[in-house]
Amino acid sequence: MPKPSVTVVRCRVCQRVEGITSENDRFWCAWCQNWVAVDAVAVADAVLIAEGDQFRLAPAPIPPQPPDWMLPLRISAGWLIQWNTLSDSPPEEGERNLFLATNEHARRVIDVDSRDGVFRLRLFPLVVADEPRHGEPLETAWDNPLHTFETASAQELAAELEICLCGQRA
Repeated sequence: MPKPSVTVVRCRVCQRVEGITSENDRFWCAWCQNWVAVDAVAVADAVLIAEGDQFRLAPAPIPPQPPDWMLPLRISAGWLIQWNTLSDSPPEEGERNLFLATNEHARRVIDVDSRDGVFRLRLFPLVVADEPRHGEPLETAWDNPLHTFETASAQELAAELEICLCGQRA
């Protein structure tokens, strides 16, 4: 993600940044009361804040970060994430549902759970329902996985999950 920046125009004569206006590709300095040459300076990690009819530079807000425990994923457009509790630590013993995502356009469902310390990813088709429930025309064919992947490594799981999320499996 590109860092936010603001370009500031500075008069070469008086070195001021306020009071510079532009007209027909020329710059007028209110301090020098003349058309002037300017320098453009990029200010990284900054934003402009409007205060009445004036503007001021302010530090750019820090984008929200996922919680430390979450496994970072690149998710293609079209996926609805029903739940995601994937972490970058090894799976715990026992059985847990960790991730469920649906893409109606691609007609796919991805389910990740853990059993006995192993992550299990399954990719299922969404099919036309014989008897639609709650007005939903599609249903998951839970008995017919298109792809199954198992690993004890969270990083291997993330790589395989991203392949499925971008449509490169089945």
